[in-house]
Amino acid sequence: MKLHDRFSTLSPIYGGGLTNHLPMVLTALRLLDVDEETIEKFAEEYVDTNNIVDLTSSGIENDPFNDEYVKLTNTFMNEINQKSVEEVMNVVLNENKYSLHSGLFHGMIRLAYAYLEGNDLLIAQALAYFVMIAQKLKLTGSPTEDIHTSFESLVDVRKEIEVDTIGTTNKMLILLDNKEITEKLFYPLNSLIKKDRVLKLFVNYYNKTQDFYILHVITGYHALHILDQFFEEKEEVYNNFFMQALIVMLINPHNQYTKNKIEMESFVSLTKKVPQLKDSHDIKLFYTLVYFYERYEMDDLLISGNLIFNS
Repeated sequence: MKLHDRFSTLSPIYGGGLTNHLPMVLTALRLLDVDEETIEKFAEEYVDTNNIVDLTSSGIENDPFNDEYVKLTNTFMNEINQKSVEEVMNVVLNENKYSLHSGLFHGMIRLAYAYLEGNDLLIAQALAYFVMIAQKLKLTGSPTEDIHTSFESLVDVRKEIEVDTIGTTNKMLILLDNKEITEKLFYPLNSLIKKDRVLKLFVNYYNKTQDFYILHVITGYHALHILDQFFEEKEEVYNNFFMQALIVMLINPHNQYTKNKIEMESFVSLTKKVPQLKDSHDIKLFYTLVYFYERYEMDDLLISGNLIFNS
């Protein structure tokens, strides 16, 4: 897509550290068959609204993060040219297999979308961003058959914990510092053959809460599906991802659930409405739901899709 080339020189962050979603959104909109004129209009508004810096512009102040991002991108481009995309991604992902949660899964998500796009520069940039925000988090837990009941047990514990701090990482650290939480951590028995059950847990709680953090868990799980071919110890990766996801899902307390009464439309009908969406998270989530629905045909996914257009 030519638009990827046009916007390829933008910083991967804005607003002091928020992720620039544009590379991912461009791919999602293309794969959802949105016309290029509409995509271009969205991109221009997104860049302007969020004041995203073009790293080739003259007169911008030197920024250590962006300087390192450019340097690492060049390094990965050289490695890709000397080896292959697959070989480089295999090394980086396995070296960082405990860091998939980093930046609310955005590093992994950007890499997955870049791989779908099949663009070497996008992949090199995504690898750079993924490595730069990587935070190792290796968790332990017990295998469980009934993941829904086990999660409700964690929810009950979470309700009693005060998380009065700013920043996703800080909130996660408070939860991880709680012994009751860490002792109750679990992962699905036979997680590789029960991906649909895991997805159902994530989507079911999103539908109950429309929680911003659970949204990221779902799109992160989508990215893991795309990238799992590169991991050597797949079951360990899925189990650790799941436990990281549990912590993210508990950032907000689930004090009450609401039932949304909405008129249901099919994904075919909803996809025609995608050009109406203005929020990057909504667009990415909708593409993720379409991806999963093609594989699992789960009613909960269709509910999520309808909620996006009725929120």
